[in-house]
Amino acid sequence: MSWISQAKQESWHAMLSCKEAGRLADAFVDRELLAAARLKVLEHIRACRDCAALIEEKAQLKRLIREQLRNCSIVGSN
Repeated sequence: MSWISQAKQESWHAMLSCKEAGRLADAFVDRELLAAARLKVLEHIRACRDCAALIEEKAQLKRLIREQLRNCSIVGSN
C-alpha cells in the first residue's frame, strides 16, 4: 500500500471534520452514501450540533420541495 492510500485510509477512520460533513450533507439527506460514509456522517452529527442542524435544514428543504412538486402535479392534472 502506498503512503498516499495509507494516509487516505487512516484519515477515513478519523472523525469527519465539519467541512467534510458539509460536503457529504446533500448525499446523506438523499441517501446516496455508502454505509461506511453514512456512518461517518452519523457519528459526526451526533457530536456536532451545527452540522446536525445543517443536515436537518437540508432534509426539511427536500421535504418542502417534494410537497410543492406534489401540489403542482395535483393542480396540473385538473
